[in-house]
Amino acid sequence: MATPTRQQRIIHRQFLHRADQHERRYARRFLSVLAKQYREAAEAYPSPYTVNPDDYRAPLIALYTTVLPQEAKVAWDMFVKPLAGDRKDFFDDLMSIIGVNVPEGEFIRLWRDVSREWLSINILTKINNIAATTQRAIAKVVESAINEGSTIEQISREIRQQSQGEVNRHRSVVIARTETISAMNRGRRLSMYTSNLEWDKKWIDTPDERTRLSHKLIAQEDYRPLDNEYWLADGKGSLEAADFPGDPRLSAANCVMCRCSESYIVQRDLNGRPIRRTENPIDATELANII
Repeated sequence: MATPTRQQRIIHRQFLHRADQHERRYARRFLSVLAKQYREAAEAYPSPYTVNPDDYRAPLIALYTTVLPQEAKVAWDMFVKPLAGDRKDFFDDLMSIIGVNVPEGEFIRLWRDVSREWLSINILTKINNIAATTQRAIAKVVESAINEGSTIEQISREIRQQSQGEVNRHRSVVIARTETISAMNRGRRLSMYTSNLEWDKKWIDTPDERTRLSHKLIAQEDYRPLDNEYWLADGKGSLEAADFPGDPRLSAANCVMCRCSESYIVQRDLNGRPIRRTENPIDATELANII
C-alpha cells in the first residue's frame, strides 16, 4: 500500500484550488449556453428543436487552450525544474535531451499549440456528447409537462423557466468540473512528455466522503510508468483502464465530477541521472496524440 504522503496532499489541495477557480469561470459560460438553448427550444415549441453542438465549441476551446497550458507550466515548475538543482547548465542539457530547440519560457507556446492540436482531433466528440445530453434534458422537460396535461403555451413557458433553473445550474458545474480536471491532468502529463524524460506516475485522490471508492483504492497503489494504465473498478464487477484521472475513456461513474490528480517522479539510471525517453525530437502533433 502506498498512501499519498502529506506533501502530495498539500500539492493536491493546491491543484483543487486552481481547479475551483477555473470551474467557477467556465461554469458561468456553460450555463449561458444551456440557458440560450432552452430559450430557443421554448420559442420553437411545439416545432422540433435540435440542439446545436457548435454552441459549446467556444467555451471548450477557451477552457482547454487556457487551463491545459497553464497547468503544464505549473507541473513543469513543480516536477521538471527542480531536477536542475545547482547545475546552471541543466536546461541546456535538457534541451538536448528533449530535442526541442526553444528557451524555457517558450514552452508555453508549444503547450498552447499542443492543446489546439488536441482539440482539433477531439472537440467534435465532446460537443456532440454534451449536446446530446442537453437534447435529452429538454425532451424530459417537455415529456413531464405533457404528462401533467399542460398546454402548448404552458410547456413553452416551463422550458423557458428551466433555462437557468436548478438542473442547468448543476449541469453547468458538472461540465465545467469534468472538463477542467481533464484539461489540468492532460496539462500535467504534457509537461512530463515535453521533458522527454522517463517518469513514473501515481494517482492522488481527494480524501473525503465524496470520493469514489475506486479512486480511493487506486490512490493506495504505488507509482507506475507514465505509459502504464490504471485499472479502476467500474461498479459492475469489471475493471476499466485510464491513463489519468478524468480520462474520457472511463465510464461516467469514474469520470464525471472527478477531483483527482497525479504525482510524478523521474526515473534515473545507475549514475542517478534522469533517463531519456527518446532520441528523437518531439513536436506538437506527436504530443497531442500522446496526451
